[in-house]
Amino acid sequence: MCIILQTKEIFIVTFYNDDRVFSDLYRSDYSFVNQILSDFYESTIDITSTEITAETLAFERAYLPEYGGLTTSSAFLTSTSGVKETKLISRGVFVRENMLCQTIPPYPSDIDLSDIISQQSELALEYLQNADAHINPAYLTLYKTDHTACKGCHETMINPLGLGLENYDAAGKIRDAYENGINISYIGLNPSADSNNSALFGLNNIYNSLEKKPFEGAKALGDILADSDTAKACYAEMVFRFTMGNGTERLNNESYYANELFSDQEKQTNTCAKQGMIQSMDSQNNTIKAAFIQLGLSDSVRLRT
Repeated sequence: MCIILQTKEIFIVTFYNDDRVFSDLYRSDYSFVNQILSDFYESTIDITSTEITAETLAFERAYLPEYGGLTTSSAFLTSTSGVKETKLISRGVFVRENMLCQTIPPYPSDIDLSDIISQQSELALEYLQNADAHINPAYLTLYKTDHTACKGCHETMINPLGLGLENYDAAGKIRDAYENGINISYIGLNPSADSNNSALFGLNNIYNSLEKKPFEGAKALGDILADSDTAKACYAEMVFRFTMGNGTERLNNESYYANELFSDQEKQTNTCAKQGMIQSMDSQNNTIKAAFIQLGLSDSVRLRT
């Protein structure tokens, strides 16, 4: 519940203030906490009562440089984790699809995925047995996708992204080490293979593995996205989807592969609306609010039936 309320506070302050700019979404040094979250984050803010009351549930802005921005938000980090362990693949996919609006291709249809999963799980189990208690939990996931049929997507598009976000645990709290004492590492299974280490490949084109931006930690990824035109265009796309309930090209804004396309005229109208949102932001110092206002003035909204 606290995370939902925190997200609401961030949304209100970010999208209703005239001075918030796009980079603030990813590069900021503050968040909003009530007493419960203040204790969790170990911040200096103190709301004296420990009872669950309107006062303790009330949020205040707090200087929290480790938790400012979308890539360090509890909503993102917890929703891409299990109950106890992080899911680096889920985190990598989320960044690609929701922060960059890039489409990861489906796995090849001519392979038996169950056999590959079984084979790679055995390798992961072997690693687990050989490593005894000194295992890097992230490597268990990396072993499961270290297969020729998987590498096309996982080697550069997904795994290096998720690996770079391992410095936040499943509850969204910053950490230097795993519960077993192993330090967080940004080096993949094969240190000599450059593509194994944490990085954002293909920022502007998901298939361009030569375009590489190394980073270590969620804040560092946020800095990259804060300065990215691709991320800004994705923000406009997401505002469109959130407001209209559909994408610019498809009726279903969640699934890329199995939903109905708009007509060419509808796609052109929606694309023009999105471009207008980006241009409006560009002309107003990248103000976040400008995208919402421009969308409201677009034909996609005014002429919608």
